[in-house]
Amino acid sequence: MSIGKKTITDRNDHACQFLDIQKNIFLSESIQIGHRFPIARAIDYDSGINSQLSFKLLNNNDYFDLNIIKLTTNEYAIYGIVKRSFDRELNEKYDLIIEAHDHGISEVKFNRTKITLWILDENDNAPKFNQTEYSIQSLPENTSIGTKLLTISATDADKGLNGLIHYSIMISSDISSFPFVINSTTGVISLRSLLDYETVRSYRFLIRASDSGLPQSLYTDTWLSISIKDVNDCPVEIFFLPNRQFQYNNQALYIYENTEINNLTLGYIRLNDS
Repeated sequence: MSIGKKTITDRNDHACQFLDIQKNIFLSESIQIGHRFPIARAIDYDSGINSQLSFKLLNNNDYFDLNIIKLTTNEYAIYGIVKRSFDRELNEKYDLIIEAHDHGISEVKFNRTKITLWILDENDNAPKFNQTEYSIQSLPENTSIGTKLLTISATDADKGLNGLIHYSIMISSDISSFPFVINSTTGVISLRSLLDYETVRSYRFLIRASDSGLPQSLYTDTWLSISIKDVNDCPVEIFFLPNRQFQYNNQALYIYENTEINNLTLGYIRLNDS
C-alpha cells in the first residue's frame, strides 16, 4: 500500500479587509508638514504572494501621502502624512480614498475605504471692517441722548470664538465722560450725553473690533469722524452802553433838563449771540 502526498495551494479568494478605520480625523490648520496620523489597519487572509498588499491614495495627493508599516506577513498599518499647509477658511474638509490590492498572479483582488479629514480652525484672521473709515456729518448739537447714530460692522473669517467680534471705543481720556458709546455686540454707536457745538465742534476717535480667540485675541482699528452742527440754542444777550456824559444806574438813564436833544446820542446797544 502506497501513501501519496497532496499539496494544497492557496487560491486568491480573499480581498483586503480594512480594520480599525478612523472614519473622521481632525487636524489643526496649523499642524506641521510631515505630521503622521493613523488611518486604519489592513489584512489579507490569503497566504503567500496572495496576501501581499500594495496601497494607493486615489485623491488629494497634493496634501497627503501614505505611510505603510508591515506588521506581519499579511497585516499592515496605514498612516497618513501631511504634505502641505492648510487654510481652513479655504477648505475645511478633505475626503481620502485609499485602495489596497494584493499581488495575486491569476487574479488581483482589491478593496477601497474612505475617510474624512476635518481641518480645525486656528485664530489666524483678524476682524475686517466693511469700510476703511466711518463718518457722521453735521450731527445737530440738540440730538437726543440715546439716539442711535451709526452701525459699525466687521467680519472675521475664523469660526467659533475665533470669529466672535466685540467692539469698543479707543480714547485716551475717561470713556465715562465721552458723549458717544458703542454696543460691544452689535456695533451700534449711540449718543450718551448732550453735545455742545460751542464747546466741541468735531470728534475723531478709533473704533476697535476684536475677536474672542484664545489664548490671543486679534483686533483691527478704524477711524470714526463726527462733525457737530450748530443749532440756535443760545439766547441773544443785549447790552446798553450809555453816553458817558449821562448818568446810568439800574437801567435808568438820567439827562439834564437843558440838554440839546437834536442828534443826541444816548448810548449804544450791543448784541451778543454765542
